[in-house]
Amino acid sequence: MNYWIFQGNPNQYDFETALKNDELIVNWLVSSHKKNIKIDDKIIVWLTGDRSGCYALAKVTSDPYNKKGSSPGDHLWKTPPTVNLRVGIKITHNFVTKPLTGNLLKHYNRKPKNTGFQGTNFLSSHEEYENILQLSNKKIILKANGSQSLILSNDELCSFFQCSTQGGMRRSHETNSLILISNHVKSIYDDKWKGDVLHYTGMGSKGDQSLSFMQNRTLSESGSNNVEIHLFEVFEEKKYFYQGQVKLKSKPYQERQTDENGDSRSVWMFPLELINDRPARIDYKTIESLGNLKKKKISKIDPNRLKEMVENQPKSTPSIRTTTSETYERDQGVVSYALQRADGFCELCDKPAPFKKKDDTPFLEVHHIDFLSNGGYDSIDNVSALCPNCHRKMHALAIQSDISKLKSKAEEKYGISPY
Repeated sequence: MNYWIFQGNPNQYDFETALKNDELIVNWLVSSHKKNIKIDDKIIVWLTGDRSGCYALAKVTSDPYNKKGSSPGDHLWKTPPTVNLRVGIKITHNFVTKPLTGNLLKHYNRKPKNTGFQGTNFLSSHEEYENILQLSNKKIILKANGSQSLILSNDELCSFFQCSTQGGMRRSHETNSLILISNHVKSIYDDKWKGDVLHYTGMGSKGDQSLSFMQNRTLSESGSNNVEIHLFEVFEEKKYFYQGQVKLKSKPYQERQTDENGDSRSVWMFPLELINDRPARIDYKTIESLGNLKKKKISKIDPNRLKEMVENQPKSTPSIRTTTSETYERDQGVVSYALQRADGFCELCDKPAPFKKKDDTPFLEVHHIDFLSNGGYDSIDNVSALCPNCHRKMHALAIQSDISKLKSKAEEKYGISPY
C-alpha cells in the first residue's frame, strides 16, 4: 500500500463547499505517479492557500483512467481542467469544519513534505498519515516543544478546539476542553508564574469572584469532571502561545486584587501546572517588548487613579519566568584594553569614574559604539569606556552627536577609524 498527498488549489476548485456538501470530486486529477497509484492506497487531502493544511483523509477507489463525461462536483470548478487522467477517491475523514492547518501540523513535527509545490500528487508515508489521523481525534494532543512554543492565531485556536472566539476561559463541549487564555497584553496585572506553577486569575472582571460562577466551577472541578484544560499565553497582539495541557496543582485560593475599575475585590486563584512538561521558554525580547508596552499603558493612567490602584494591590512576589536569550561572548582582551585606554575617565562626558571597585580600579563600563546586535565588531576600534549614566544614555537615546563623538575620539586619540 502507498500513501499519497493529493494537493488541491482552492483558486481552481471550491473544495470547501464540496466537502461541506459531501460532493468532493470523486475523480481527482493525476499529474504524476500514474503507474504507482493503486486501489485502497491512503490519501492526505491537502489544500494550498492562506489556510493551507489537511482538510480530509481519503482512499483510492480506482486505478488511473481517462475521464469521459460529467460527474458530481464538476460544477464547482472555477478553472476547468484540461487534464483527463483521473483517479477515483472516497473521503474517509472530513475535517472541513476544523481543518488541521499548516501551523498545527508543522509544530507537531509531522507536516507532510512536498506540500505547496505545483502538482496534485506526491508520495507520503504511513507515519505522516497516522499522525494526521491521531491529531484529528477528539483527544487533543497538541504539545509545546521545549524552548519553541506553538503560536496560533485566534481563528486557528478556535477552529481546532471548537471554542468561542472571545474570553479568557473558553469552554468547548465538542472537544470536552476548557481553554485558558492568560492575556498579558490587555491586562496591567498578570497571572504569575512561580517556578513551574502558574497562578491563574479566575473569571469575572468586576467585583468579588465566585468559585461557582461559570468556568470557575469547571476549572475548580476539573480533577473529577474529565474536562481537558489547555493553556495559552498572549505576549503580542493576535499571537497565542500554546503552553500545553495543565491541571490543578493544589486547591484554588482567594486573594485581594483590584478590578478594572480600580476597586479592591476578592478573586479566586488557580495554581496550575503542566501535565507532561515544563513551560515553554519565551524569547527574552518578547518579554522585554511586553514590559515596554505595559509601561506605555500605565503612563496614560491618571496619577490619582494609578495611586489608588497600586495602594489597593496586595503585596506579592514578582512573577518568575525562564526565558531564552542570545548571549555574546565578548573578547575580554578588548574589554581590558578599553578600560586601560580610558585611564579612569568616561569617554563621553569626560568626567572621572563615579567610584572605585574593591580592587581600587575605576568603575567604567565598556560600550560597543555600533551595537553587537546590529552587526558591530567586538574590536578595540568599536568600544568606549563609559560611566554607568552615559552607558544607559547611549542605549536609551542613541543620540547621533554622542555616537559621532565616540567615533571621532577613537580616530583622533588612537589614530584609527571605526570604519
